[in-house]
Amino acid sequence: MQGPITGASRDQIANNVLSVRKVLPDSQLIVVTWKGAEVSAVHHVADQIIELDDPGTTTLGWDQKCNVDRQLKSVHTGLAAATSEFAVRMRLDTALENDLFVRAYEKMLADESLATSSLFQQRVMATSIYFRDAAKSNYLFHPSDIFHFGLRKDLLALWRAPLVQEKKSAAHQLALVPEQYIWIHYLISNDIPAAHLDAQRFRWRSMAMSEWSLATNWWVIDAKSNGIVLPDRFLTSNLPEKTHFETEWREFVKRSGTRPSLRACRWNVLRKFTRKVKWP
Repeated sequence: MQGPITGASRDQIANNVLSVRKVLPDSQLIVVTWKGAEVSAVHHVADQIIELDDPGTTTLGWDQKCNVDRQLKSVHTGLAAATSEFAVRMRLDTALENDLFVRAYEKMLADESLATSSLFQQRVMATSIYFRDAAKSNYLFHPSDIFHFGLRKDLLALWRAPLVQEKKSAAHQLALVPEQYIWIHYLISNDIPAAHLDAQRFRWRSMAMSEWSLATNWWVIDAKSNGIVLPDRFLTSNLPEKTHFETEWREFVKRSGTRPSLRACRWNVLRKFTRKVKWP
């Protein structure tokens, strides 16, 4: 679990960490936060508390401030400190109600057609919130970064992207949001040509690669029905209308083949291409 711990949120965060301990009592519970945080709130629950120097906000794309470097530094540090085969990555402002997400993962693995992915050793599970559907939102290469569950080494590889502020080249200051930056870097690290990863325009190669890479590596679930409690602010906006739904995900996966293909792209995504709609 990672994120800031301040006076205003201390009690709620303590309850969130306690919820994880109750649902996953035998887990190795690691909390990663920033130096100066009020860690006493979780000290009696967590197995390990790691306090890092805060890298601060980062400018990514259109001079927008975001927390991508904070996420990268804290998540990767926490995963590196863990020793388990499987890992859950979640924010300190989220909680667990039950372990139904584990059952959903086991059920997914029991299906031989889904057990392996094209790039991960096994698929990574994520919530539908913020897992943007290009057909609805005009975002390519945008998995959710709210909650991840999978093999720890897969998650480590996913969260290994370099900090944005350490990149000197203007080529890395593209009009990307954090989720795109992390996923595209992972694809490049797996020898997928950068020319196929244009998240700013609906070019056919990029559409095919986005659809294929998401469908063959991720498994999307609904948070609420699988025991994951998200902050209310994630649920009260119109965002859910622009994301992949769990009920649609299996059909989305079925369309994907063994390699990126324009034929496998959904018609409503292709319409964006034919109309030459640019992102966003």
